[in-house]
Amino acid sequence: MDVHLSKNIFGNDLYINFAGSKDDIATWVEVASNSFSFPIIYETIYKLSKNKNVDLILLYKEDIPIGTALIFTNSNVVGVHLLSILPTYRGNAFSKKIIEEIVSFSKREEIQYLTLIASSHSSNFYENLGFKKQFILNNYMKKCKKY
Repeated sequence: MDVHLSKNIFGNDLYINFAGSKDDIATWVEVASNSFSFPIIYETIYKLSKNKNVDLILLYKEDIPIGTALIFTNSNVVGVHLLSILPTYRGNAFSKKIIEEIVSFSKREEIQYLTLIASSHSSNFYENLGFKKQFILNNYMKKCKKY
């Protein structure tokens, strides 16, 4: 589903584009990887981007890509995934603006729920935007190879 968000959310220097081309997707992967400090696999995101219910958002400031979000929409729920802002641009309410735009879209489309998974570090941020904590997930890792 094509998410129709406002292109300019602060003015001419801050705007959203949708990553559709291979170059855009490569940029999206680079920004997300640098934001999360772990590699995001291009091939995985490229395959996801072909799903009609998935939109890849790139946030630009003065034509520099600074943030990402992956939006999955079905008839009743919008899922926000991999919302990220590059470390040097954090603290400027850019994530909040992305979420506000997604909320506006969801209301226009009469979507019943907006959902996301966030770290405990971000819980106050999302609760201040009206999200309610449902449950806590644990992350598990096993070392498989010696590096």
